[in-house]
Amino acid sequence: MAGGKDKAKGKAKDDTPKQGRISRAWAIPRKQLTLVEQTSFDLDKKVWDSGLALASWLWRAFYGGRQKLKLRIEGHKVLERLNADDLSVVELGSGTGLVSIALSQMFPSNASIVATDLESALEIMRENIALNAQEGHPQVRADVLDWEAPLPEWVASSPPTVVIAADVTYNTASFPALVDTLERLLKPADGPAPLLLLAYKQRDAAERELWNMLAARQIGTVQVGTVRGAEEEGVVEIWVGGRDIAPRA
Repeated sequence: MAGGKDKAKGKAKDDTPKQGRISRAWAIPRKQLTLVEQTSFDLDKKVWDSGLALASWLWRAFYGGRQKLKLRIEGHKVLERLNADDLSVVELGSGTGLVSIALSQMFPSNASIVATDLESALEIMRENIALNAQEGHPQVRADVLDWEAPLPEWVASSPPTVVIAADVTYNTASFPALVDTLERLLKPADGPAPLLLLAYKQRDAAERELWNMLAARQIGTVQVGTVRGAEEEGVVEIWVGGRDIAPRA
């Protein structure tokens, strides 16, 4: 019939099953890093820009020549701490485990690296750790560290030498718990104070309040580098912090 609408010409419904998980690979010196992530919007099961940028920054520092990075003294301090024989790392909000796994590929097997998050993230994190296990390198351990709970005994009794965090600033409501956790980790009762290595990409100006909250707890922070966003526009800032770090502009 003239002028009538052909309902059959509408957009066809796509019944193709959606892929729930994908595997991604990155070429790194002498090896390949492979990670599984979910395509759903589960924040702790996806690869995010700051994690990629921090892994890239670390690889460039150790394999590309740190002199090219034109680091401040605090940047050299954290890299020397990472290169020490007694290296012990705890990563906060590890998600897929990307940064801890990348770090494990840089050091011999005597290093201790623990990737932490909530219980919901551990399954995919452990899968990725197993995918990237390398003989002669540290076996990353995945464990629960809830910012709203006291420190687990395994870390309270044996503080790390370096605390790593990437993509932990997207939820400003979590800042009080995050700062409490950082204060406990960075101010142990005994032994040398750990250093914080933080990768940050601004999504909202309100996230900058984290730095004021850290300063109020006498935790100084200094920006030591930037990395162009790996997957989105903008830059990722690399910061070093700690009890013994004096805040600088």
